[in-house]
Amino acid sequence: MAPSLEITSINLALGVCLLPAFLLVGQAIYNIFFHPLRSFPGPLLWRLNTITRVYYLARGRLPHKVLELHATYGPIVRIAPNELAFSDPQAWQDIYGFRKQGEGEMAKWWGVYRPFGTEPPSVISANREEHGAVRRLLSHGFSDRALREQEPLIGSYVDLLIRRLREKCDGGAASLDMRDWYNYTISRRSGE
Repeated sequence: MAPSLEITSINLALGVCLLPAFLLVGQAIYNIFFHPLRSFPGPLLWRLNTITRVYYLARGRLPHKVLELHATYGPIVRIAPNELAFSDPQAWQDIYGFRKQGEGEMAKWWGVYRPFGTEPPSVISANREEHGAVRRLLSHGFSDRALREQEPLIGSYVDLLIRRLREKCDGGAASLDMRDWYNYTISRRSGE
């Protein structure tokens, strides 16, 4: 008698339960043995998935844990399947710094820089050709002359901030959320 290929509810339930397990095991094997970042050191659980990283992030301990990992694994640590942490200050320049003409540009993940694909370039998201034009447009606002012209306005907002803080702090008895007050000052809404 030939084996039956009949799909029973037990077979279907077993398949539904096993499929995610097979997918997780397959993803774990890929992350450990075939991923482009496989050669970078890091704890096994961190290289397998993002759960451990998210756990420390949610507890507010991620920076402390990453510092411990750097002490154990060195200046480059794989802290997630697709993420590396660097402790060498030169890494900032290598990754985000200016590159001379002819040097290769670091690839950007456009899902972060231009999530909808239609946004105009900013200083951060611009490629090499666009960056110079955007920077020239913005540079006038940060020239010495422009900043000196803004000094009285900035001073008036700082004075207003101090006046409002004195009014609200009740002689030092009341606590204030300074983050909100700084945001009000920066966005020119403090008391207007």
